[in-house]
Amino acid sequence: MPAAGVVPYEVIAPLWSDGASKHRFVAAPVPLTATDDAWGIPPGTYLVKSFYFPRDVRDASAGVQLVETRVIAFTADGSLTATYVWNAEQTEAFASGGNLDIAIDRVDASGVARHQVHHVPGTSQCNACHDGGALGVRTPQLHDEADALVALGVVDRAPSGVAPFVDPYGADSLEDRATSYLDVNCAHCHRAEGAASNSGLFLTSGETQPVKYGVMKRPAAAGKGSGDLEFDVVPGAPDRSIIVYRVQSTEPGVMMPELGRHIADSDAVALLSQWISSLH
Repeated sequence: MPAAGVVPYEVIAPLWSDGASKHRFVAAPVPLTATDDAWGIPPGTYLVKSFYFPRDVRDASAGVQLVETRVIAFTADGSLTATYVWNAEQTEAFASGGNLDIAIDRVDASGVARHQVHHVPGTSQCNACHDGGALGVRTPQLHDEADALVALGVVDRAPSGVAPFVDPYGADSLEDRATSYLDVNCAHCHRAEGAASNSGLFLTSGETQPVKYGVMKRPAAAGKGSGDLEFDVVPGAPDRSIIVYRVQSTEPGVMMPELGRHIADSDAVALLSQWISSLH
């Protein structure tokens, strides 16, 4: 339960984290500054995200296994990060440098018992993504909650005229679902100002030039990451598209995103394959 002044929020298109669910919270001394994309975050703000797994997806009464809680504290000079790992009794979370594995046993939606390992990344890795803009406090992500967050003093206004993300597995158009997934999971690096800008592959949802989001675009660098395939996206041929090859891989140096996951997102592979199959 959040303390007074700590506000829960939900994003429209969650980042894939090996199947973990997340509770998200923000605490801000003054309102964040809304823009058409990422919100300006004043010093003294905390963003908190707790990762958990339902013990039985079919039965909410079975409870959840809390795994870790990550905190970003914003200062006048940048940000500080911390990770807390929950004990077996689920009563306390203890400060940790991360870089450890936690066993997860759960029952999936089909009633099958699943065992996996959740990797808690080292705290030193946090900024690799978050300095590139991988934060949920964005207008497209919080479109449906913006008015409520204004009323609570979390943000200064609710921007209008901004296209929201959509649930990648909802009922919206295939293109909107695929581009929302790619923006949230890939575009913090694959954007003009991102760490992967030299690749020439830009996966922001507003990108309109097909070659920039990979259509018949050759990779900037060859090697095992391309899987001996020639183009990032081959319309109508997901099995010949590097994007699908890398999203379904779990091999270091090949898989994308390269941080924050160790298990392939099979639903995303199916979604992106269906989208590429629809291209002409």
